[in-house]
Amino acid sequence: MRTDINMKKTENTREDGFAQLLIRMPQELKARAVERAESEHVSLNALANSALETRLATPLPPAAEIELSIQHDLARRVLPHIFAAEQNGDDLKYSDLLRLIERNPRKEGRLMGNICDLLDAASVWADRPLISLWRVKNAKGEHNPDAFVTTLEKLGAADPEACAARFRKKLFDQARRHEFTDADQRAIEKALDELRDMGNRKAWDFVIAHRPDFAKALREAAGEKSHD
Repeated sequence: MRTDINMKKTENTREDGFAQLLIRMPQELKARAVERAESEHVSLNALANSALETRLATPLPPAAEIELSIQHDLARRVLPHIFAAEQNGDDLKYSDLLRLIERNPRKEGRLMGNICDLLDAASVWADRPLISLWRVKNAKGEHNPDAFVTTLEKLGAADPEACAARFRKKLFDQARRHEFTDADQRAIEKALDELRDMGNRKAWDFVIAHRPDFAKALREAAGEKSHD
């Protein structure tokens, strides 16, 4: 009898552990788990038992890889909310977006900042105005004051913060004049697909290297006028 009770406790622990894993798992990975369970004709709990038994022997993915997966999953989830805010003429804060997708606004503000930065890179890759930079603000109600400061500093700007502020204003003006549509949202989603192996920083490096018009605008913002 005691052995049966212990076995039940072990099974319950495994199921609870997998339930917690599912809660934290990006949507794409959840879908893969369900697909695998269906293809192998087993329940998710049976799959969980197998997974948890081998978990200690399996190296955990690097933290950067985990955040990369989370960034792309959450970027897709917040993008419709950003477009809805644009249609209503509303601004959002990082904390608003986190609440809308049922994440922790107290602990994940930095993560949401990175996600919005990734969406901005995807917008440039899609040749669209930067809707995230335009509509989403930080906890102080400010447009991201750090956007492009480091990039312009690397380009030799004498006053990177002032140059970045002027550059952001131009981007805001572009977004303000643009009438965003569903086609814009689909274009940004497609860009996310094409940048899927990159986090926000690598995505920006890639976009700047392959979007010469935007790279030229950055050089000009830094005071390095192009003579092309």
